[in-house]
Amino acid sequence: MKFISHTRHYMPNVNLKKTYNIMRLSVVLCMLSLFCASAKTGYSQVAEISLNLHNVTISEALEEIKQQSEYSFWYKNDEINLNEKISVKAKKQSINQILHSILSKQGLSYTIDDKHIIIYKKNEHPQITQQDGKITGVITDQANVPIIGANVVVKGSSIGSISDMDGRFSLDASEKDILLISYIGYMTKEVKIGKQHSLKIQLTEDTQNIDEVVVIGYGSVKKSDLTGSVSSVKTAELQQTPMTSIDQGLVGRASGVQVIQTSGMPGAVASIRVRGSSSLQGGNEPLYVIDGFPVYSGSGFGNTGGKTQMSGLSTVNPSDIESIEILKDAAATAIYGARAANGVVLITTKSGKKGRDIISFEASFGISNVSKKIDVMNAQDYAKLVNEAYTNDGLKPYYDATALSEIAKIGNGTDWQDEIFRGGSTQTYQLSFSGGDEKTQYAISGNYSDQKGIVINSDFKRYSIRLNLDRKIFKNFSVGTHMTASHTISNSVATDTGGEDGTISGALRMNPIQPVYEDELTGAYTQINVPGILVPNPVATAKERKFNNATSRLLGDIYAQWEIIPDLKLKVSLGADVMYHKTNRYTPSNIYQSGGVASAYVGVNKSINWLNENTLTWNKTFAEEHDLSLLGGFTMQKNNAEYVHGILLKFRE
Repeated sequence: MKFISHTRHYMPNVNLKKTYNIMRLSVVLCMLSLFCASAKTGYSQVAEISLNLHNVTISEALEEIKQQSEYSFWYKNDEINLNEKISVKAKKQSINQILHSILSKQGLSYTIDDKHIIIYKKNEHPQITQQDGKITGVITDQANVPIIGANVVVKGSSIGSISDMDGRFSLDASEKDILLISYIGYMTKEVKIGKQHSLKIQLTEDTQNIDEVVVIGYGSVKKSDLTGSVSSVKTAELQQTPMTSIDQGLVGRASGVQVIQTSGMPGAVASIRVRGSSSLQGGNEPLYVIDGFPVYSGSGFGNTGGKTQMSGLSTVNPSDIESIEILKDAAATAIYGARAANGVVLITTKSGKKGRDIISFEASFGISNVSKKIDVMNAQDYAKLVNEAYTNDGLKPYYDATALSEIAKIGNGTDWQDEIFRGGSTQTYQLSFSGGDEKTQYAISGNYSDQKGIVINSDFKRYSIRLNLDRKIFKNFSVGTHMTASHTISNSVATDTGGEDGTISGALRMNPIQPVYEDELTGAYTQINVPGILVPNPVATAKERKFNNATSRLLGDIYAQWEIIPDLKLKVSLGADVMYHKTNRYTPSNIYQSGGVASAYVGVNKSINWLNENTLTWNKTFAEEHDLSLLGGFTMQKNNAEYVHGILLKFRE
């Protein structure tokens, strides 16, 4: 005791003051904690309820308890029957006593969570769902360096956030939610929230994506070494859905690329824009390069004025494509010169790989229908409207009582949309052989595609065969070839939405009172619309007018590559794109547009596009880290085209 007294005598005053303050704060905190704890438990244990109920349902008894207290009840209607009759008499009893007496006899139990009472069957544990709350976290890389601008999204929703300068983020989510965290160059990560409120997320570099090889003009580079703006679409993405044309493979898969379908006809050309349109009057189509061969996309083939245009790209089988790269900025497209002002689309077809031989067969079938027809008037409503228009002009109604009676007999009349539309279908078959060894790699494929449009008399067929062959003759010398032969046939109809030639617009304007045929025995078509006005019968326009396009094409090249010294390669290639395109149009005399006389048109386009390329490439790696590539060479390309057409007018059949 003396020792303690002695120590106190020499203890500085300031420490005594601090000790006193700490003790006083501790006492206050303890009192607050006890007060809060007693308030928390006091509500559920001390609250007393009095009941005097006779022959009431359990639900009614719970409602009475709710009125006398601030409790709310939670239960599943399909699992718990609260309609059973009970009687309860209690005076100033606790909520636990009353609930036990009411629920225990019914095989039910309960859990109290604050002011919520969850009722459930015995031997089952209630699932208490956490309410949405604020979730915070920090995103780092493998070196624990914060990642700025990472995307954080609640899976299956539009709720999201972006990490700040410190890699931190916050958003509202529940414990059942899953977060998707993504950032360029890193693998996307899924994180289950659970009961966590603060997350630490570490992303892993996507080395596979960084090392991915991207095809560019006259060569290829790793994505990590790429400086220009290039979008890539690979085989895995192209195989997700069956396609009948290349442009379908770009829809929604390449940023900055807009694909506009200008016609719904099978085999019709699509308009592709890379980073928008750059010219009001000039062309806006990108340059297409197939296996290193710049080709003509061909929006001019076929007919204009609402008739289907054929694309040179429609001759290429989408199933043969290995990858599609879109060069978008000046740095990426510069090597192709002025032709690449609207961007470049590089298409690489499948080649054989070293390893075992592979035989594959693919077949697909799909159907298509008009999702929703435009609502139009039936025959009776149409007749009433015509009469109303005549009456408003002070004229006698066009349809008298006798005519209206006859119209009533035909019911709804002719549904012209049903007459021109049908169920469309697409079927595609592909047989391929590929493989190779150390010296030879090959890929051979044959394809047949048949597409029937949703408008009558419209269809598209394609036959194609492809050969890619690479052969190493010597250790430093190799040769190869890429060959594709195809033939396409397209039958189309005029689908203008305006003017007199439009099949669809005609179906919307045609009189529902009139039948398709004026005389079914002779096959004469009805041409009357509103009283006194002649308009083209859309069924006649679709069935009788002929718009046929046929294209035969041979696209290929042969090459030789010589490695003069290590890292220095000379490549010489010679290729040709031979195309024969024929267009037939015929208008018979028995439809409105003919004026009573028939007419015919035939157009033939023959073209041979020659290409010779000679390139010298030097690739050198220094200190296993620095790559230097030099490319030199020249290209010669010549296009010979002949176009002959003839028109025969006003002849009688």
